[in-house]
Amino acid sequence: MESLREFICYNQKQIIKYEYTISNLHKDFRKVYEDSKSTHEEINISYEKLHIESFLLMENIFKENFNFIQNTFGLLDEDLRFTIKIINNEYVTDIYRSHSINSLFYESKYTENTAFDKIMNHDKKYFHSDNLEELYKTGEYKNPRLREKDFLLKNSIEWKDCWNDYDGKENNKKNYYNSTLVIPMSITSDNEDKNSNFYNAFFEEQNESIAKSQTRSIWGFACFDSQQKDYFKSLKHIDFLDLGYIISDILSIYLVYFYNYTITSKTILEYENSLKNDNKT
Repeated sequence: MESLREFICYNQKQIIKYEYTISNLHKDFRKVYEDSKSTHEEINISYEKLHIESFLLMENIFKENFNFIQNTFGLLDEDLRFTIKIINNEYVTDIYRSHSINSLFYESKYTENTAFDKIMNHDKKYFHSDNLEELYKTGEYKNPRLREKDFLLKNSIEWKDCWNDYDGKENNKKNYYNSTLVIPMSITSDNEDKNSNFYNAFFEEQNESIAKSQTRSIWGFACFDSQQKDYFKSLKHIDFLDLGYIISDILSIYLVYFYNYTITSKTILEYENSLKNDNKT
């Protein structure tokens, strides 16, 4: 409980600080954009500052939160991996990884990964497996980085050797996992939300960066991966599912602010549309 209290206390301050910082960056951009004396270069500099600084601040907050994850989820696996992915049209894109890879913004179609596909297209609340190898053998798991299924079935290749690296090349023997927990970073709607500005903004207005249904809007996913088989079963001292939801729900607030100020903002959209129109002429 002490560790959880520290997690909530840390994020209470960071959420307030993040909203304050990003809102002021947005105000600065809007001021420059609406000033008739501003040059295209000045507007673009302010636009990039808003996106870059708000993203880097969010990334650093996620990094600091990984310390809490290591002290809870990662107590029995020092190599536990934590990833945050956002939805971008039909793709999921990495925006934070606790481990280094050759490309931070690795992306793949969510339909090519069983975990994301189950949540997005089959309305599953989460995805959890302690034995991906067995699921893969029986055809119940897919991942765009997996290969060599025939060799695996013939026992002529090990599970860790079935994975390609993130750049599509042969795996370096480290970028694989066998246990996974994937929690959507989302909000749900109830009857009280209907016909409100909140409902219109988050459940009805078209925004390709957010997956929507009548009851849920999903911004991204919090993913916990271990190379160990039956890893989550070994965490008998914690309710890993409840803890996963707490982490996902708290960290999703940063994504909501990021979307609101850098992607769905009317001022931002107006500026981006003006750039598109300029390119057409």
